[in-house]
Amino acid sequence: MTAIQKLLAAVAAGALVFAITLTKERNAQANYAVVRAQQAAQAKPRDIVRGFRDLAGQQGRPDEAVAEYVAPDVATQLPSGTGRDAVRAWLRQNGDQKVTKEIADKNMIVEFYDDGVNGNISVAYRVEGGKIAEISEFRSKKS
Repeated sequence: MTAIQKLLAAVAAGALVFAITLTKERNAQANYAVVRAQQAAQAKPRDIVRGFRDLAGQQGRPDEAVAEYVAPDVATQLPSGTGRDAVRAWLRQNGDQKVTKEIADKNMIVEFYDDGVNGNISVAYRVEGGKIAEISEFRSKKS
């Protein structure tokens, strides 16, 4: 075998190793996505809402929170509008509010906040299939 043949064989072997490694990495990522989806589907609604709020508010990552926790066809009743874009805008404005009380019943979670200025805010979440399927905000004025 000549030096050029040895070099070509080494390049071919390296390309093969690279292709195998890349395929394994893609398979691992696909499996990881499946596992995360299964975990989300099995999570309690309260944990899903808390994870959503933590990622958006405490960690300051509202876009990631919406991508991970909110259903693509989310129903919303928010001052910022409807859909996922409205949820992102709403989180940027209210994401770091401190929860004063939380009530959970099956797939419904209601959180209560005191904004300290205008009054009380309550937010109702409905969770279906491991994702937040509905978000509604209600405000009451201070007397």
